Amino acid sequence: MNDTEIGRNRAESQRHSSARRWQGGAQRILGAFIENPVALMLVAVWVMFPLLNRMFLTGNNIITLLVANAFFAVAALGETFVLMTGGIDLSVAQNLTCSSMVSALAMISYQRDAVNAVLNPGGKVLSLTELASTPGITSQMIESAVSGSAGGAILVGSVVAVGMGLLFGIINGAAVGMFKMSPFIVTLGTQLLARGLSYVLSNGHSISGTPRELTNMSISYGLPVTSQLVLPWVVFIMVALFVVFGLLLEKTNWGRYITLTGSNPEAARYVGIRVPLVIFSVYAIAGLLAGIGSFMSIMCLGTADPKVGDPLLLPIIGSVILGGISTSGGEGSVKKAALGILLFATIINGMTFLNLTLSFQQIILGSIIIIGMSLIARIGYRKG
Repeated sequence: MNDTEIGRNRAESQRHSSARRWQGGAQRILGAFIENPVALMLVAVWVMFPLLNRMFLTGNNIITLLVANAFFAVAALGETFVLMTGGIDLSVAQNLTCSSMVSALAMISYQRDAVNAVLNPGGKVLSLTELASTPGITSQMIESAVSGSAGGAILVGSVVAVGMGLLFGIINGAAVGMFKMSPFIVTLGTQLLARGLSYVLSNGHSISGTPRELTNMSISYGLPVTSQLVLPWVVFIMVALFVVFGLLLEKTNWGRYITLTGSNPEAARYVGIRVPLVIFSVYAIAGLLAGIGSFMSIMCLGTADPKVGDPLLLPIIGSVILGGISTSGGEGSVKKAALGILLFATIINGMTFLNLTLSFQQIILGSIIIIGMSLIARIGYRKG
């Protein structure tokens, strides 16, 4: 065999080896998608929607998608921990609503008092409208005083929102974890309580007048991506929360206690885990995250709306379950939940782009949940 034939055979062997590597890599990627149907569905919708509307993949729309669903995603993150213990929190959406109402009222009240302290010291506390009609006080003076009090108002509003959300979480956690009450009944009760409070506080109307600087955190304040695009801070808050709680679930004893409690509470007790305390903690965390989500909703919407939570409960629970969080507990991760949440958010955004009515959107989302859960169940059955 001459040198030419040897070189030809060597080149042929290298081509076959390269082809086998590519084939093996493609099979592994395909296998990963088959084993994770949510990822496959996510790729499918990100391919389909740009074909139906070329504006879907623009930078503006992607940022809009992230901003509009930031508070929904944070609330769903809290639901993830509850479901992993085998429980459920039906109050999460109305907790978010009620906390946003109380937070907005607190910010408005703080700014009103702060402006009066500057422009009307020692006098009767007047509304901004009454101050504007007071002789000697100009609109520029009011605007300056309002702007100067924005930082304090935002701080107060954030503390009130988180505190209110945590309060609902503590009530749920104490009732379910400490007093062994049914999570369905308890959280249904706190859902109704929060919803009623929201309407009492707002008289059924949106509450506006929160600091403009807060809304700017979801519009113009953030990291510049291009000369015309900014990635708002509200998105960074959402991502940071997912990273932090993902690490807590995967890398800490508390995260392992949650998984074991959901898998087998009796075994968890046997090895010394304080199961009631673990259950209490996940409901408290869900309330805490609902409170953070409530403050983020004011950032994103610019108002506190008593109806903001009405359509959120089923997407929150559905997206997390679709992501692979077992309703019987003990299985799932923050990464899986994030995939389900992103899938829901993408589909809702895409359907809005296609001008589909709410009724059709609900039909499509319901069908996706059924199809996705059927695929997940089939994969679980095959593995078993």
